[in-house]
Amino acid sequence: MQAGKRGNQQAIRPGCRLCVTGLPPQVKKTVLQGAFDDFGRIVSIEMPADQKSTAFIEFEDPRDAGDARGEMDGSMLERHRISVTVGDRRPKFYTNGNPVGESSKADYLQRSLTGGSAGGS
Repeated sequence: MQAGKRGNQQAIRPGCRLCVTGLPPQVKKTVLQGAFDDFGRIVSIEMPADQKSTAFIEFEDPRDAGDARGEMDGSMLERHRISVTVGDRRPKFYTNGNPVGESSKADYLQRSLTGGSAGGS
């Protein structure tokens, strides 16, 4: 099987991936590794270039991710209060400054205001 442009991406197990926001602008992966590795085996740490204060940390076991979320949400990391939530989706990839599938923020806002999204209640 041939790998795509982004390599072999395995499916994310439900509850294993955390979204960490509120990070210092120049935080390094090693700092995140040190802060979160006590909770269990970390599979990957992704830091999207277009979201400087956000990281996605994937644990091998969902129980470890749950423990990390409970303990680290609202804690301080390098003098910044961080927020940790379960985030099972991969970060959006951007082209020309817009998320893939979105033509512009104005289009997105217009659909939101007019209820143009499918399945809205």
